[in-house]
Amino acid sequence: MGKKVIHLFPFAVYYKFVSQSDTPGIAVAFAVPKKRFKHAVDRNRIKRLCREAYRLHKHELYALMPAANAQLLLFFMFNGKEIPPYEMVAARFKTLFSQMSSLFPSNAPDAS
Repeated sequence: MGKKVIHLFPFAVYYKFVSQSDTPGIAVAFAVPKKRFKHAVDRNRIKRLCREAYRLHKHELYALMPAANAQLLLFFMFNGKEIPPYEMVAARFKTLFSQMSSLFPSNAPDAS
């Protein structure tokens, strides 16, 4: 499976599912463009909000992982123009993770 993207304002989530990996689990990265937020303190604030929302909702993604040696690569890009409130970030992450649930291979055991 190649790189895929999900857009849900103010985020774009690039993901890649690797079925055979030496380091199984989920690898996550966050980015906030310097072009829109000139001050590092603003970029860092947004990344902190995103990391906290991810930390609280990551259990939903781990439940979707189909194999023990699989790896999910996630890259969250913030595309908004203002620093968002935490409640909005958390709601978007919850929505993004529920959208991603339909994209992964089924966790159902084989009938054989």
